[in-house]
Amino acid sequence: CAFRLLLGAGMSKVGRNSSACWRKLTCTTTHYFTQPIPNPLSWYMHHLPDSFHRMEVALTFVEQLVLPFAMLVPLRCCRLLAGLLEIIFQAGIV
Repeated sequence: CAFRLLLGAGMSKVGRNSSACWRKLTCTTTHYFTQPIPNPLSWYMHHLPDSFHRMEVALTFVEQLVLPFAMLVPLRCCRLLAGLLEIIFQAGIV
């Protein structure tokens, strides 16, 4: 279930109908002010360097397009690591 959810989210970002900002790695430059309920850190996050925003988007691609496959590896340690990294990533979003 997590595999399908994450991979689907990642594929929607790189698909033919996706926004150009995903291909340019710039989607988070405007995200912090356009989210439904910006938090107090949004202003600071918005003003971080462009290189930081590109890294954020690249890590999102890793989280949604690479980690799901690590969850399917038959080695328990790989699955646990993938799950732990996913939990850390999701906690960072919140």
